[in-house]
Amino acid sequence: HIFRSQVSAIGSQVRVFRCGCGYGCGRQASAFCPLSSVIDSVIHAYPHLYSYPFLHLCTLALCTQTAAMRSLLPLFVVAAVFAADAPVPAEIKGVPPKQLRVFIRSGPKTHKPGDHDHPAFLRDWVPLLIDHGASATGSETFPTAEQLAQTDVVIIHRQGGGDFKPEERERITAFTKNGGGLVVIHAGSVASTPEGTDFYKELIGGSWRQKVTRFREGPMQLDFVDKTHVITARIADFKMQDEIYYEMDLRKDIHVLATSPTPKNIGDGFEAQAQAWTYEQGAYRAFVFIPGHTYVNFQRNDVRTLLLRGIAWAGKHPRPADFSDTVVCPPPPPIK
Repeated sequence: HIFRSQVSAIGSQVRVFRCGCGYGCGRQASAFCPLSSVIDSVIHAYPHLYSYPFLHLCTLALCTQTAAMRSLLPLFVVAAVFAADAPVPAEIKGVPPKQLRVFIRSGPKTHKPGDHDHPAFLRDWVPLLIDHGASATGSETFPTAEQLAQTDVVIIHRQGGGDFKPEERERITAFTKNGGGLVVIHAGSVASTPEGTDFYKELIGGSWRQKVTRFREGPMQLDFVDKTHVITARIADFKMQDEIYYEMDLRKDIHVLATSPTPKNIGDGFEAQAQAWTYEQGAYRAFVFIPGHTYVNFQRNDVRTLLLRGIAWAGKHPRPADFSDTVVCPPPPPIK
């Protein structure tokens, strides 16, 4: 019924597919694509349809200028109507999931322009998370016990994220024991002391160890070794200008999601080491993403989707796909 009542009002005004890639086309496209509100309405009414690809093909068929795709629209619409009666998965029956509560532990800007721009991440990702249905806040100061009590996931994106004061260590330990989740990005995985590294390794599954761990800044490739995990599903391997860490001190029981080739020789090639992983202890979850050195990469659809899903997964949201940037985006500039 939602489809039937609004498709007729769209007519020939639909020209482009809505885009949220951050490369400048998102705001322009949304003004010309009222169909996006239709799809949002359908998924809101029937959330179990999110995983049905033909619902998104309806959008593509209406928005494309290709006659062949437009000719398939009736088939897509009929399939969408029948799918409304499909059985609803048990985990989304009844009351909608509780709003995910996120706190961003930020820090001062460091390094050269465009790198380690932690204040920009805080500025941009609070509204981005809110746009995806979460409640979000953050600060350069460590969250209080009261703030942590109202938080599901803490994002640590700052230089030396593992350098906790004694009282901060107590707070973060209590938070994780109560089932709170952590998402750690780039230098947020660094601890400056051996004792800090030991603690952080047990907390998030691995840490930078001084005088052992190394870095390489420049072109990198992220290769997914688990393509079925909810965080990585349907995301292709990709290249970008950023920074990898290698020879990190990692626990053996982390679950590696993605690796990158390192300068370390092995046989006739280079050894690949973990750049993204998950770690679980009881009810506690952590997601670690080592890239994030170059701020412009947070505008990439694939990077944002990985982080958004990782945040939802760490917070035990029942539908992490709700936090994906699932719209079509132009390809990023090629890496030479």
